[in-house]
Amino acid sequence: PDPPASGVIYSDGCCRAGVMAIAVVSADFGIEVSRRLTQPGAVNMAECLAVIAALHTAKRRRICGAEFR
Repeated sequence: PDPPASGVIYSDGCCRAGVMAIAVVSADFGIEVSRRLTQPGAVNMAECLAVIAALHTAKRRRICGAEFR
């Protein structure tokens, strides 16, 4: 089935003691992704990687018209 014409995709990243994690979620598009990353980093890096993961997820699912937050 085709995804909805519009909706919101949320992404966030965090870091604790150098260990990063990311999350991408959307109730509108049925997305629930969370990952613990093996590379060391910082909060800003994790947040950027979360946005990149959100974009890749949207592209893979052929989602157009999404608002990213």
